[in-house]
Parts: sequence; C-alpha cells; structure tokens
Amino acid sequence: MNGVREAFGRKPKLPILLLTGIVLALVAVIWNNYRTEVAEANARPQAYFTVDDGATFFIDSADLIPPFDHQGKPAYRARVFSNDGGTKTKWVGYLERYTPTAKAQIERARRGEGDPEGVVMRLLANTVEVKKPGQDHWVVVSDPAAKTIIEPKAPGGGADGIQVLP
Repeated sequence: MNGVREAFGRKPKLPILLLTGIVLALVAVIWNNYRTEVAEANARPQAYFTVDDGATFFIDSADLIPPFDHQGKPAYRARVFSNDGGTKTKWVGYLERYTPTAKAQIERARRGEGDPEGVVMRLLANTVEVKKPGQDHWVVVSDPAAKTIIEPKAPGGGADGIQVLP
C-alpha cells in the first residue's frame, strides 16, 4: 500500500488520469448498452392500439394480444388509415380484438403449452372480432357483415388513395 502512495506522491496526476479512464470506460459501456436497447426496441414490429374507441391511438409492440390492459383500460388493436401517407391525416378505421378463448390459446402457445399448429388453425376461424369506432357491437371477422366494417373509408366518405398505415 505504501508503494501505491509513493507512486501517487511522485506523480500527483496519476490518480486523476486513472479515475478519468475508469469514468470514460463506464460511460462507453453504458452508451453501448443504451444504443443496443434502442436498436432492439426499434427493430420489434409495432402496431397501433386504442383505449378510447379510436378517438386517439398509440404505438406499442405488435406482440401484444388485444384486448390487454393499458393504464387500467382495455386496449384494442386500431387499424389506422390515411389518404396522404400519414403526413397530415390519420384515422382509426376499425378496432380488432381476439375472443377470450383465442387469447388464452395464443398465450398458452407462447408459453410452449398445447398444440401451436392447432392454435393457428383455430385462429383462422371465428376468433378475431372487429367493430367500427363508436359502435357497440363486435362482429366475428368471418361474418359477411365484417366486410363493411373493415372496408376502408375516409371520415368524409370515399375510398380513393386510402392506405393502411403500418
């Protein structure tokens, strides 16, 4: 220990240089971890969701299974459309959710329980429900009535130039 004190005594700037090096190394490690986390978050598929029947919407992970709890309210997938590429105009065309049975099956499959292939086949029939914002009644997507719900129309009417936003 005396040798270290003597070395620091002969070179008073050495402790400052060592401390600066340690701090810079820590900053580099933290910065690298932050960049990696941000890149991974941006690489995950994302989707639009709403908790207020499409009046507003937010972006979150597309892996979420609607309905799910978001700040104490049920969140549903919001299918967002635009007729100007989303630069000025965006609106929720319809909402989507899984039936409770389908949601439970998806969650079990994600945990590796049950039959994942069977879940996919069952999801293709009668498990996704849709509705227009402001309507109370959900319609199974396989019902012919669902076609009018999921057909895009601008808030003022018409369907020219409408695109689904990712």
